[in-house]
Amino acid sequence: MVQMSGLIDVHAHILPGADDGAASMEEAREMLMMAWEQGIREIIATPHYVCGSSRCSAEKIRELVRKVQEEARKIHPEFSIYSGNEVLYFRSMTEDLKEGRILTLGDSRYVLVEFYDEVSYREIFQAVRQITIAGYGMVIAHVERYPCLREKGRLDELIRTGALLQMNYGSLEEGILSADGRWCRRQAAEGRIHFLGTDMHNAGKRAPRAAAAASWLVRKVGEEAAWTLLADNAGRILAGQLLDMG
Repeated sequence: MVQMSGLIDVHAHILPGADDGAASMEEAREMLMMAWEQGIREIIATPHYVCGSSRCSAEKIRELVRKVQEEARKIHPEFSIYSGNEVLYFRSMTEDLKEGRILTLGDSRYVLVEFYDEVSYREIFQAVRQITIAGYGMVIAHVERYPCLREKGRLDELIRTGALLQMNYGSLEEGILSADGRWCRRQAAEGRIHFLGTDMHNAGKRAPRAAAAASWLVRKVGEEAAWTLLADNAGRILAGQLLDMG
């Protein structure tokens, strides 16, 4: 396995008590250690934002990020944690974005958005248009979960419309014996995926997993192309740069 270091995780539920992720600071600390051992050096914390029922305000999330950052620095002084949200799409979410109730990825112009699994392609397309027109970039969370996106050409159309696509590391581990695994690997290898994330929720069944998928990606597409998904695109967002993938 190729040993990778310097990965940036754009999708992680690591803030204790913020959602259904880490249950305590002790578990968050354990998840941090596991992530570091997987080669992850920067994490954007993305607690769920569900209209009308979110546990934490933006201010509380920032406070938790500061506390988790203190724990990360105990592991290594260059281990960095940033704030964000994973937003369950709702039609008036641009108002919450503009008012600062929804946190963008690392205070960038990009927001991580998820949908119900059985969402229609029409709704996703319209959501991308809405968020883009409002002046934000939409990163669609775990694109592998939405059956409507498996139809040929749809990912390409969303990218042309302004969407960026995130896939979970674990989905690349399923391999060629799984139809889902083959589809996921093909999208990553053919350049339709812009970010990978652990989507970690705990230190057990949903612990951070990145090393095996990162290693496969490097073998498949080469280190330069792989690094675009593993760190470069996320690094550009954190640096305040805009990505043009259309």
